[in-house]
Amino acid sequence: MGLLSGGLKVAIVYALLIFTSYKNWHHLPQPFGEDANQDVFSEHRAMNHVRALADDIGMRQVGTPGVRIAAEYLLSELKSIEQLAKRERPDLEVEIQVQTTSGAYHLELFLTPVYLSYANLENLLIRLRPKASSKASERTSLLVNAHFDSAIASPGAADCAACTAIAVEVARTIVGNKDIKIETPVIFLLNGGEETYMNAAHGFMIEHEWAQEVSHFINIESTGSYGPDVVFRSNSDLLLSAYLSASPRPRANVVFQDIFDLGLIPAETDYAVFAHESTGSETASGEEASKKPRTTVYGDLPGIDIATMFDSRSYHTALDESKRMAPGCTQNFGDNMLAIVLKASEMIRRTVDDEEGDSFGEDCVYFDVMGLFVVAYPFKLARFIHLVPFVLTVAVTLAAKASGSKAPVVEGVLSFFFSFLCSVIFAVIQFGLTALFIQPMAWYGRPHIAALLLVPSSVFGSFIPYIFTYTRQRSLDVMKNKDGDKLEEILVGHVVGSSLVLSTLALLMTTSGVMKHSAYMFVFWVLSALLALGTKVFYFRDKRSDTGVRTRSKAKRNGGGFDSFDVMDTLVIHLPALVVVGHMSLFGFLFFLDRISTMGSSMDWHGRAHADMIIGVIAGGLFFVSFGPLVPFLAYHAARSTSKGAPSTTKAKKSSRAHPFKQYSCVIQCLGGLLAMCLFFLLVATVLIRMQDHRNSFSAHNPKRVFVQRLHVLRGDPPGAIKNHSRAMYDTIIEESSVTMLGVDSVPLQNVLNDMVGAQSHESGPPKSDPNHLLAAYPITRFMKDSVSLKVGVEDEEIRQLFKSLPSLRVRTKKGSSMKRCHIAMRSPFAGYYLVNVTGNASKFSFAEHDTEPLIPSEYSDDGLPMYAVRHVGNHLGGRNGLEWNWWIDAKPEENLKISWAVSNITSTPTLQDVVARLPDYVNPIPITTILHKFEC
Repeated sequence: MGLLSGGLKVAIVYALLIFTSYKNWHHLPQPFGEDANQDVFSEHRAMNHVRALADDIGMRQVGTPGVRIAAEYLLSELKSIEQLAKRERPDLEVEIQVQTTSGAYHLELFLTPVYLSYANLENLLIRLRPKASSKASERTSLLVNAHFDSAIASPGAADCAACTAIAVEVARTIVGNKDIKIETPVIFLLNGGEETYMNAAHGFMIEHEWAQEVSHFINIESTGSYGPDVVFRSNSDLLLSAYLSASPRPRANVVFQDIFDLGLIPAETDYAVFAHESTGSETASGEEASKKPRTTVYGDLPGIDIATMFDSRSYHTALDESKRMAPGCTQNFGDNMLAIVLKASEMIRRTVDDEEGDSFGEDCVYFDVMGLFVVAYPFKLARFIHLVPFVLTVAVTLAAKASGSKAPVVEGVLSFFFSFLCSVIFAVIQFGLTALFIQPMAWYGRPHIAALLLVPSSVFGSFIPYIFTYTRQRSLDVMKNKDGDKLEEILVGHVVGSSLVLSTLALLMTTSGVMKHSAYMFVFWVLSALLALGTKVFYFRDKRSDTGVRTRSKAKRNGGGFDSFDVMDTLVIHLPALVVVGHMSLFGFLFFLDRISTMGSSMDWHGRAHADMIIGVIAGGLFFVSFGPLVPFLAYHAARSTSKGAPSTTKAKKSSRAHPFKQYSCVIQCLGGLLAMCLFFLLVATVLIRMQDHRNSFSAHNPKRVFVQRLHVLRGDPPGAIKNHSRAMYDTIIEESSVTMLGVDSVPLQNVLNDMVGAQSHESGPPKSDPNHLLAAYPITRFMKDSVSLKVGVEDEEIRQLFKSLPSLRVRTKKGSSMKRCHIAMRSPFAGYYLVNVTGNASKFSFAEHDTEPLIPSEYSDDGLPMYAVRHVGNHLGGRNGLEWNWWIDAKPEENLKISWAVSNITSTPTLQDVVARLPDYVNPIPITTILHKFEC
């Protein structure tokens, strides 16, 4: 009964924690409606902008008419704010500028160095400047950034029409409320090129005159259509302080910043450009600068990244519509943004007046406590705070040894380490087997199924090493003899051992820089564990009740002082760690369950279970972080409960001789109970999986993303537009045509092909696509491996469309005695997306003409030659500019450079329309048409 009651107490506490966190995330303010006063932020007014951009205009990809129409709409809204200021705010100077920017730079995307080029991207800016402030040239302006372009095949309501709408409504509220005073200039940047890898933000930083005024920035983003806004990246203590002190509903966690820094999430935001630390800049140390090639200086600003993070299932899909956004989310985000803008403006002015500086800001550790408040402290202080648990644990260890204690500390270290491994491994096995034998990603969009798979397996795994240690003969003798002191020694060894592991890990993380901010979680656990251990040893050891009944009878029965240290006492003492770490772990668990659908696919032996095994590692690790440090205590409570019901030593010896396995009966009961729990919940999960609407894990509401590419490979040099649209000419020019598909997640594309209308069967599966044919999607193809190639015919109408859109190429080579330069002009009738791959020993690019050598390769070929990837995008604003891309590359005269290039557009062809129409309803297609060509220089 003791084991059952203890387990029930743990379950109740965790259930309350989950319920409280869930209610907190869904506790959103009542949105202000259409009749709201002009001096407050109104979700209704902001959502009008969202509907205009996402529902009325729709697709707003770079190079399409939609992004231009969106710019015109937003410009009219900014002009309305300007007119409002002229009528109502004589104390404000409001100025609007439209920037058309072109440029190139280098950035690391998904752990892959890539050169990025862009042409004719549009930025809209409105600056609100108090007339009483200093000259605008001073570096005191606060930048608020949001992008209005959308991803391919997505109307982009949450990502990021809502971001733009929030920025516009915040600007309007500041102007519309005479009581609101800003202390420094505030610049609102609405940029038209974030989804093309942050090009427009870079254009602002290197070309616009206002960029020199900016001292801090706030980036508004979204990775999902729902949830409270969360600060997930920051390099500014000033902005964090402003957020903490002013935001009505602050939420933040630095763990996500550490995860982004590791490159584990295949996504990036404009924060990467604004906060980019340029080697050779004032913010980069000489040691850092010596390690890296010098790159063009840009960024170097302190700022924060804020985003809504739930429901990533609609992220970058056609389902990112305004109707999917929950009421209250935009109001919550807008209230927080307005508050932080005003407070940050005040604090920036104060730093200027006090000459405090804060040119780059200070690195901080920050996290929220159940969404009620945010804790933040500078990282230089974290170096000390994160060291304290290690010092205390070592001191406790030495004190225990000095007192003659025989606490098994080494056993505690090994038990805790293997407890972590087993917790993760058992979760991976459970998720993996479910994927292989039942259904891959069966938990997608269904977190309750994921919980049913995770919790029992991880609980079982985390207890296995401790069950093993308590089955050793020495431990069994202690339990049989009901020796409370000896049992306590085992507890001390296990707790000190686990604290040594966690405190050492916190120290290593803080000093090495790997997940350095996230060590705060282990600080909470170690301090709680040592406090609980000290409380048990010095307060609960021989504590007796005042009734006498419990003392006399049970003390005698238990062979010594009655130990009243209960499971609930352990949980109460650990409550701070449970609240802080458990809240973060649950948030991360729900976030990654949605986000895993964009984190790649594999064609290895585990390909079908790729996502399940990844989520098993992530979820198992998160679960152990929020539960594992309690296991040494819970194992002790279980052992103590078992010892109460164990026979006396004399009886045990007689019984063990007659029944040699009887001494292990309690242990067998524990193992059997845990295993039965796993099997029961697995059965429940299996039933729920089988009750789903689709045999696949996806649905029309939670779709599977698939890149669908209509590919044409040119036989010779691209001739440009052709008037002869005959099939014979097509066969002369085109070497190969196909439809290639690329899976974004690990559920095999074979499932999609089987469900397509008019699908053809393949005995050994459809042929895998040539990796070179997926050049247009680079670099995401480095972690998305599930692809197929379908041979389809070509209609006469498609030939006519193709011949009107063929690109042209001109190559001129100038050779010198020590260097040759290839001048390349690529022209397309449409503003498309280019990807160029240069293989060979190049010495300089036009994309990096201001950088010092050497160039930075994206990867290396099988022959060991460097490969340089360059992406180019552009808008067509009339004339040749935007349609023709001119660049050059240098190499030694004897070097032979091999160049592959793909030019893609998102116009639909008859064949592409037919393939997309035949896809099952649970697929969200991302269609493009690509022309591929190779040449040498």
